[in-house]
Amino acid sequence: MAQAMKYESGRIFLTDDNDQLVGEIRYTQTDKNHTWPVTHTFVNPAYRGQGIAEQLLDALANLARENEVLLEPVCPYVKQAFMRQSKYADVATPKH
Repeated sequence: MAQAMKYESGRIFLTDDNDQLVGEIRYTQTDKNHTWPVTHTFVNPAYRGQGIAEQLLDALANLARENEVLLEPVCPYVKQAFMRQSKYADVATPKH
């Protein structure tokens, strides 16, 4: 079972009860154009299909809102999520 979101500089992740990685999303925290590139999303195969990647992206989107920055989707998952879901429109860079 996954535990609460954990935050490090440039990374949000989940671990299970044995402290094994469940999933993570990585980004570059930069002041350049008030934009954070989102570079990587990973979910352990044992946990796929449970909405973990979306939970991680939701947590990052909320962090971006709190910091008044935009997210630039670099990884394929985030690019697709930004195209499919309007809930990220306020944090997506204008070209996405």
